[in-house]
Amino acid sequence: MGIDGKPLGYNELDYARKKYVQFCLAEHNDDLPLLPVFPMRLASLLRFAWWLQDHGVHGGMQSIKNYTSAVANWSQMTGHGDPRQTEEWVWKRFSKQAPKFVRVFNGSQAKLPMQPEYLRLITEYTPFDLDDVDDVRELLAYSILIFTGIRVGHLLPKDTSARAKRHLLDWNNIKFEPDFENATVVVFLLESTKVRSAAKKDPWWTAVGMCDAVPMLCPVLLMKMWFSMTHTGSPEGNTQYLMSTSVLGEPLSRSAFTRRLRTRLTAIAPRLGFDVTAFDASKYSGISFRKGAFSALAPHVQPHTLMKTADHKSIKTTVQHYMSDTIQQRAGNTALIARGFAEERPAWAANVETESVWAHDTESIDNDHWMREAYGKM
Repeated sequence: MGIDGKPLGYNELDYARKKYVQFCLAEHNDDLPLLPVFPMRLASLLRFAWWLQDHGVHGGMQSIKNYTSAVANWSQMTGHGDPRQTEEWVWKRFSKQAPKFVRVFNGSQAKLPMQPEYLRLITEYTPFDLDDVDDVRELLAYSILIFTGIRVGHLLPKDTSARAKRHLLDWNNIKFEPDFENATVVVFLLESTKVRSAAKKDPWWTAVGMCDAVPMLCPVLLMKMWFSMTHTGSPEGNTQYLMSTSVLGEPLSRSAFTRRLRTRLTAIAPRLGFDVTAFDASKYSGISFRKGAFSALAPHVQPHTLMKTADHKSIKTTVQHYMSDTIQQRAGNTALIARGFAEERPAWAANVETESVWAHDTESIDNDHWMREAYGKM
């Protein structure tokens, strides 16, 4: 099947577009035709929205909107216009009413943040051979992801397509400071990211330093070790993907990385206080490192600094996902609120002799003494 007489290039499509093609192939019939894919009709888009919840999209209306928006944008890119605007009132009515009927099967599937302590235990209690290329690569991936917080797609592709590799780092993106032999800092230059197009020439950078706390995860030492193990030493070697073992080699796949990570997490589960049979390692994946990195950094920096470090477009994203209180911080608000009882005493209690009634002052006074005295005068 083609689009406008051109080959479809199915393997090069993103996930949402592939999903729509699957829908068209599966549901096309003479009464309700869906082929060719373009021009796309509003009725087809509405059918697609309902179809999604029974074909793997279980996150509710927001997930469905993500898919329909991606497909509508695809239609516009091919010059056929936005099907939602052909009868805008119909689409608005659907968007308003549909959430009442869309099923959410599994609730949120968000991955948990990787705790730095988990990585320390992994390096101590699961085997790594520093002479083994695969083990060093795995350690390096852990180290870069947790200490930079960069998106996993910069190191590990989802599949072997050109699209999946478009943001991958190679050695041209790496600089040792002040030089390789004496390096104490490694700089990463990202020419394109999820939110930055390479065509706009708006690169972003980040850097890592030495880590003495967990030497097995020191990003500078691991980068130097990996360079010595895999780089040819020639200029051609700089075109090699960072997570590849040779110039022509493929980088470690994300699925292979995730399998190894979950195996190691399951192995340390008892040391985390979990029963191995009850521990759900599937809650962790590559995105867990980014979440863990910025969750750990958030209490120590200002929001605008965290926003720049995370390469967020808006500080709203930073605050929403990473600037959260701990249980202890929320519980500490009790003492702050309680100060109001002492600082703003009513006029009728002004002449009651008492000591401080701060919430934390429990050794020298009876905290409700002045209250009993005051109420006795009413």
